[in-house]
Amino acid sequence: MTKKPLILVTNDDGINAPGIRTLISVMNTIGDVVVVAPDSPQSGMGHAITVDATLYVNKVTFDDGPQKEYSCSGTPADCVKLANRELLTRKPDLCVSGINH
Repeated sequence: MTKKPLILVTNDDGINAPGIRTLISVMNTIGDVVVVAPDSPQSGMGHAITVDATLYVNKVTFDDGPQKEYSCSGTPADCVKLANRELLTRKPDLCVSGINH
């Protein structure tokens, strides 16, 4: 039995943005999805990291899909770093970001 690929999904528009919701649906057809995205829009902050504030991560549920979802108080880069270092049990096979409106 082969393992499904582990797919990390993030964005800069926030976890509630319509684009990421569509992306999650598509990625669920390909593999096991973990979403770690900002809790609010972070446009233009893709490479920024938080150095002067505490980061918060909350497990959330927005629909009945099979994905695991976390909202983060930081930037998209913070989300990916937190996913890789704290939330995922293994390195993702693929990291996708978007979809912008």
